[in-house]
Amino acid sequence: MQPGKKGTYHPGGAWLAVNCGAQVVPVAHNAGLLWGRGAFLKRPGTVTVEIGAPIDARSHTPESLNAAVEEWIEGRMTKLCPVP
Repeated sequence: MQPGKKGTYHPGGAWLAVNCGAQVVPVAHNAGLLWGRGAFLKRPGTVTVEIGAPIDARSHTPESLNAAVEEWIEGRMTKLCPVP
C-alpha cells in the first residue's frame, strides 16, 4: 500500500487470534516512504517502527479485534507517514 493510503484489514488473523485466545501485538512502520511496493530502487533513510501494547483477543470478537488493531495502526500512521 502506498504511504498515506489506507489498506484493507482482513479479518483472518483476528479470527484466528480470538479462536485461539492469543494476544495480538499491533505494529506500524513507515518503510513505504523509502521502499516503495514493487520498486526496484530503495531510497536511503530511517525506517521507524512503533510496537503497540498487546491486545487480549479473548475479550473481543474477530470484528472488534480487527477494528481495535486498525484504529491503533491508523492512529500511528498519520504521524509516521504524514500526507504533504
